[in-house]
Amino acid sequence: MNDYDDLLDRLRSAYQCCKDCGTKYGVYSVGCSSSRIGKCDVCDAETYVTETRDYAYLITGICRVEAARKSAR
Repeated sequence: MNDYDDLLDRLRSAYQCCKDCGTKYGVYSVGCSSSRIGKCDVCDAETYVTETRDYAYLITGICRVEAARKSAR
């Protein structure tokens, strides 16, 4: 498994993420979110997290990483 595959697995299976990962890999899609202290499923940081649905399930990042993986072949 390469770095692209690992990141794709993390993004696809993430239930919650921190704001940094959410803005890096997704698009904020709600007016307000509930946050709590927890572990980001993408970067493993212990910080404030919210559900990935608030960042459109990170689909933007998933598409970008898939494209980068395809062009790296």
